[in-house]
Amino acid sequence: MMEEQQKKHKAVQKLLQKKIEMLKVAISDQPCNVSNSPHIPNISHMCEKASTNTPSKFTEVATSKEVCEDGCDDVVEQTEVEANKGKDCKLAFSSKDNIVASGTIVDINVPQQLLHNVPLGKENIRVSVNYAINGASPLPIPVKGVLNTVEDDIGSQVAWPEDLKFL
Repeated sequence: MMEEQQKKHKAVQKLLQKKIEMLKVAISDQPCNVSNSPHIPNISHMCEKASTNTPSKFTEVATSKEVCEDGCDDVVEQTEVEANKGKDCKLAFSSKDNIVASGTIVDINVPQQLLHNVPLGKENIRVSVNYAINGASPLPIPVKGVLNTVEDDIGSQVAWPEDLKFL
């Protein structure tokens, strides 16, 4: 039982470290997390600070502390308590025959949804990657500087082309 708790603790630490790295990128002086992927629209007109329009309940990340200036504490959408309630799916890269991960569809019903400061796009879905089948596979829609491979994305949410998702 102690070993199981230690494994869970290590997994949570790894996930939190990824989220910290994502926040660092989001609030740094770098331009928006823009990908060259054909699956996402041009977002050069957007601001440099990360934001989201996702209504959600957050876990307490830092008690009575703002995550960053300018009220962008909603960047921590990844820590949403009930984020993974949805349908399980298989995720492919490049072709339907190349299954690279198993995940959960995160269904958030808001117009013009943002994910990592990038519009989700009409032909994409929001998924949480639960485990990697091929961890070295690149993400079809990477988050520049933070999430580039399937293994990077375990426990996080990303946009995924809907035609490469299977229930």
